[in-house]
Amino acid sequence: MSSASGPAADASSADDRTSGGRHLLPWVLGLAAVALAVAAGAWWWTQRAPALTATVVRADGAETLVVRAPDAAPGSTVRLGVTEGRVERGEARLPLEPDALHVGDNHLGLELVSPTGRRRVGTVTIELAYRITPDLTGFDRDPPVLPIVVHALPGSVVTLDGQPLSLDAQGTARRALAIEPEPPSEVAFDRTVRYRVEPPGREAATGAVHVRLPLARLVLDRPGQTFLSDRASVEIGGGVDDDATVSVDGQAVPVKDGRFLTRYAMPEPGAYEPLVVVREPGHAPRLLRLALTRVQDLDAAAASYPIDRSLSFKRLAQNPTIYRGQHIALEGRVYNVDVSRGKSAIQMLVRGCGGGVACSVWVTYPAATDVSNDDWIKVLGVVGGEQQFRPRSGEDTVLTVPRIDAAFILPAKAP
Repeated sequence: MSSASGPAADASSADDRTSGGRHLLPWVLGLAAVALAVAAGAWWWTQRAPALTATVVRADGAETLVVRAPDAAPGSTVRLGVTEGRVERGEARLPLEPDALHVGDNHLGLELVSPTGRRRVGTVTIELAYRITPDLTGFDRDPPVLPIVVHALPGSVVTLDGQPLSLDAQGTARRALAIEPEPPSEVAFDRTVRYRVEPPGREAATGAVHVRLPLARLVLDRPGQTFLSDRASVEIGGGVDDDATVSVDGQAVPVKDGRFLTRYAMPEPGAYEPLVVVREPGHAPRLLRLALTRVQDLDAAAASYPIDRSLSFKRLAQNPTIYRGQHIALEGRVYNVDVSRGKSAIQMLVRGCGGGVACSVWVTYPAATDVSNDDWIKVLGVVGGEQQFRPRSGEDTVLTVPRIDAAFILPAKAP
């Protein structure tokens, strides 16, 4: 998790006769929130007591009151209730509870304790004109959302990403932002929400709320992001971290030793888009939307697939690159299968070619396949050009064969 720091700003100073003027100061909440703060000086008991000023910062999800005491004796401490911070280089840092501050005036009673034990008591006022925070508990909803919570002075005018946001009488509102599925290659959830806040009688302020968290890990083994079948159900399974939870369309799926597997029903022919959600502590949820299609008859669906009947394997093997993008149908015997991350790579020897590497093609399929070595299959797909690979024998030789990106893989009759 990354955190942001706000621009440095000095609070107004005060002596023993006045609380000083008020100035709007930016307060950046490190993970993902922004608020305006006004700091006022403290009143002290004695004429010679040092003046204190204060601001609030947030980093790594925690709020800290930074009290500046430039004239305090070395070794002094500042207390806020039971919380204490040592003055170092003219300032003390005191952690604040999450609900310690609210929008409006916050009067904080401080105590300055000298190394000799002398105590001086005063009050510093922190005023927040608004506060904008993400509600990460929205990640636990089905489907997950990212609510943005706004607390502002009543009567403020607020927009999020240019869209007006209506506040209630107390100056509070929230907007739940949809979370879209991320490409499998993405490793982090990164969302920026821009805001504009105009408190009553004050100048408008603009800024951004930024949320960045690592995404929960998901390795989809089956069936693949896209899948075509004539069966009434399909298996959905893959790998996650041991402490992750998984749901499919809001239904919990058991996780054991970092693996999950469930059967998803497709009772009628048509399109299905199950949503796989993986949640993991300290991470943003990973969303993966599958595109599944059940057809009445897979052979009938394949029969309507356009094929260039004039494109034979013999012509293709001469120069696969010039036929890239053309549709082709080939039959052959499988001699190697690799299923990984919901995709399949199949090597097969084309029927009637004669055997050997010269008859080999590399087939890719965007889903897990059930074919095995020595199965005879029919492949319908698009020529993808050439595929290079090293044989398993460990030789340094690099072989080049035609590649077919399959749309259909059907069983074929053995000779």
